Amino acid sequence: MTEKRVLIEPIDPRKSKPGGVDTCIRGLIKYRPDDMVLSVVGVDAVGDAEIGVWRTDEIDGRSVRFLPVYRADNTVIRPKIPHIAQLVWGVWKYRRQISADVLQTHRVTTGFAVRRFFRKARHVQFIHNDGDDSIKLGNESYFKKFTGAFRFLEKRAVQECADVVIFNSAAAERLGQWGQNVRFSPTWFDDEYFFPAEGDPHTARTDLLWVGRFEETKDPLLAVRAIAEAGPQYTLTMLGGGSLLQKTKDLAAELGLSERIDVKGPVEKRSVSDHLRARSALLMTSQHEGFPRAVVESLACGLPVVTTAGGEPNGLVVEGRNGTRIAERTPESVADAIRRVDGVASEGAISSVENLRATILVPYVLGRQVQSTEQQR
Repeated sequence: MTEKRVLIEPIDPRKSKPGGVDTCIRGLIKYRPDDMVLSVVGVDAVGDAEIGVWRTDEIDGRSVRFLPVYRADNTVIRPKIPHIAQLVWGVWKYRRQISADVLQTHRVTTGFAVRRFFRKARHVQFIHNDGDDSIKLGNESYFKKFTGAFRFLEKRAVQECADVVIFNSAAAERLGQWGQNVRFSPTWFDDEYFFPAEGDPHTARTDLLWVGRFEETKDPLLAVRAIAEAGPQYTLTMLGGGSLLQKTKDLAAELGLSERIDVKGPVEKRSVSDHLRARSALLMTSQHEGFPRAVVESLACGLPVVTTAGGEPNGLVVEGRNGTRIAERTPESVADAIRRVDGVASEGAISSVENLRATILVPYVLGRQVQSTEQQR
C-alpha cells in the first residue's frame, strides 16, 4: 500500500542551503522507499514559484511534489518574522490543499502547531539536536529564556506523535522516558558523492578542513587560534557562511595566518566532497552538535576527525582509531589533538561509517510501520 507522507519544513527542495536538516531532507527524498509518495510543504527561496499551488520538481533523480506557502530567503537565520511563524501561518492558510496519511516535521515548534491543524493524520517528529545543549550552549535558540516552554513542546511531541526519530543519543535517552515511540538514528552519508580519494596520498595530515556555519556555536575563531598554535606546517581551509565570517578572516590576518588559512565562505554542498578528498583531516570545533553530518561525510572520504566533545557527542570518533578528541576548549589542546591525528590511518575512518550509508539508514528512519496515537494508547 502506497503511503502519502507530507514533510513540513522551511526548505525549498529546488535550492539547497547549508545545514544538516536540509541535507537530511534531501536524503529522505532521494532514498525514500518506492512505495512512499513524499511531498514537501515549505518556502519559495528562489522567488519564482506560485505560492499556495502544488508543483512537481525532480530532485536528485526523484520526483517530488512541492507546495510553497510563503516566500523568503531561508538562509537568513533570524529574519524579522521567524521562518517557523511564516511557515505555520502558510500551512494554516493553505491547509485545505494538504492531505496525507503521515505528516512529518523537523522542529518541535512546527510539529506542535501543525498537529493542531491535521488531527486525523498520523504524525512523525524528527529532532536533530539535543535541546538541552541548544539552550545552554547555543546562541541561536529562541528558547534560551523559556526553557519550560521548550520542555513542554518536547514532551508533547513524544505524547502526540506515532514516531519520534532523534539524531542525538543523549536526547533520545532523555526523551525516551516519556514514551516507547522514541528512537535514535545516526546521521548518514550519500556514497554517490562522499567516498575516498584513490589511494592514500597523505604522508602527513597537515592540511585540514573546517566545515560549518560561521557562528559562535561552531567556534571558527578557536579553529584559527589552534592553527596558530599547532605550527607552521599546518594549513586550514574553512567552508561556510555566517555572521563571524569576516571576523574569522580578520583574526587570521591579525595572527599572520592569511597564507595558511583559506576562508572560502559558502560553497555548493556537492563540492564539499571534492574539498574533503583534497584534504587530509577534518577539524570540528563546535560547542554542541546533534549527530554532525560533516563528521560522517569526512570519515566516509577517509579523513580522520579532530573534534571537541560537543562537536561529536555520540562516541563515533574514537581516539586513535578514526580521529582524535580534544581535551579542553583551548587553542593549545586543539593544537595537541591536531598533531596527534598524524598517526591515524584512513582505513579506520572509512570502516567506522560503513553502516551509515544513506541506502541503509533512510529506509530505517522512514520504514517503521507508523501507528496512530490512538492505537498506541
